[in-house]
Amino acid sequence: MSSGTPRAPLGHPGVGIRPSWEPIAFVLLIIGVLLFGALTVKRSAFSERRMTDAGVFFRAGWAVREGVDPMSISDENGWRYLYPPAIAAAFVPLADAPVSEPLPSTPSGPETPAASGYMPYWVSVAIWYFFSVLCAAASIELLARTLTRGSADPNIRALKPTHGGWWNIRFWPMLCLAPDFGSTLSKGQINLHMLVLICGGIFLFAQATRLGADSSQPSRRFGPAFWGGVCMAMAACIKVIPGILVFDVLARRGWRAIIGYGACGLAVMVVIPVLVFGPVRAYESTWTFMDKVLLAGLAGSDERLQHGAGFDNTDNLSIQGSLHNLMHIHEPRGERPEKPDAWVKPTHLAVSIGLLIATLLIGRGRPDDALAITLRVGMLCAVMLLATPMCHRHYYVFMLPAVFALVFMNIGRSPLGFLHGWGVVLIPVYPTLMGVARVQSEGLLRDLPIPLALNLVVWSMCALALARRAATLPAAGAGQPARA
Repeated sequence: MSSGTPRAPLGHPGVGIRPSWEPIAFVLLIIGVLLFGALTVKRSAFSERRMTDAGVFFRAGWAVREGVDPMSISDENGWRYLYPPAIAAAFVPLADAPVSEPLPSTPSGPETPAASGYMPYWVSVAIWYFFSVLCAAASIELLARTLTRGSADPNIRALKPTHGGWWNIRFWPMLCLAPDFGSTLSKGQINLHMLVLICGGIFLFAQATRLGADSSQPSRRFGPAFWGGVCMAMAACIKVIPGILVFDVLARRGWRAIIGYGACGLAVMVVIPVLVFGPVRAYESTWTFMDKVLLAGLAGSDERLQHGAGFDNTDNLSIQGSLHNLMHIHEPRGERPEKPDAWVKPTHLAVSIGLLIATLLIGRGRPDDALAITLRVGMLCAVMLLATPMCHRHYYVFMLPAVFALVFMNIGRSPLGFLHGWGVVLIPVYPTLMGVARVQSEGLLRDLPIPLALNLVVWSMCALALARRAATLPAAGAGQPARA
């Protein structure tokens, strides 16, 4: 940042300093996104094998368009669609029809004949990639607005893009999770679309809290709380694991949020499938999802629709996956037991339940403000990654709310509106450790529970911050709303 420029009008040291390197970094980021997008499209559409998971969703869109059960088919890699039937309907515009025989190979890779009336596959991949980038950017912006608008410091609330602090609040959390963002984008996964819903829920719950504290506007409280519940439910309807966030909705967000959550679940799981597929096919597809995906996956049954990565050769970063790899670290991948030791799953369950209860109990009886909501939901997202039976590396984009809240507090305490103290250590160490294991297909760095350890560190830091914050706040209903 340049020296000698004026401070913020309200006098907060540093946050009003005009940026020098931040806009340049933003331009470089845009260039990097475009180059990474070109590489992703090449790997996904012009390689000998489609190196993307996006084909699962595109093929499901074709199934809906042609009246086929989306769970009865697979993409070109043999992977199945494992999501609720209603979600498949959203992919009709990007539908990818099966091809019987490929055309002769070209220098850029094998070509396949385009089915009549369908978008070229590479165009669908490009649209999916850039829509995912927009979801990532929207997630960051939603969290930034949630925390800055909820701050008690008028200088932070008044930050503008001409201030260095405005950029720092957004840039450093994004950099911290860059390996996870890149992994999700390159794989064509749907995580970023769920993430923006979760961040939207946080934003709306914080807005409902602010409006609820304003007695002059009681009639406006219904909207944000209701739609916040809808956002959280929609994330869980896309992929089951964000369903853990329902505990926050039930415990702290009020009946309006609960109604919104229930209404969204009813619409996605019942109403939309009936309208799209008809009552009989909707029932059959939904039951297949419940039986062969949800229930079988939770039980670890061999009857589940798609086995995916097994315990014998896996990057499962959940508690049970990390423990299994650690216990068999001396054995090569592919030769490890297909099922974990008898004590692993009970340990996984006990630790998961303990972390969930602790997350819900911290600050119990105290009001939530924007920062507390972000911390709590961020902690639940961390627990979600530990508790899910199968956690892949690209799932770690869901750590954004927790990391964002920690970075925001760190910058807010800095006399320069910049990283300081533990922030100087955490921000470079976290992406380095999360990214370094990806350079090895197997080995010590790949098998050590590094992501799990980082997850627990971030969860603990959030828990400590939330507990300290709750200790300074009056009991719920006993005074003014919390101040950031």
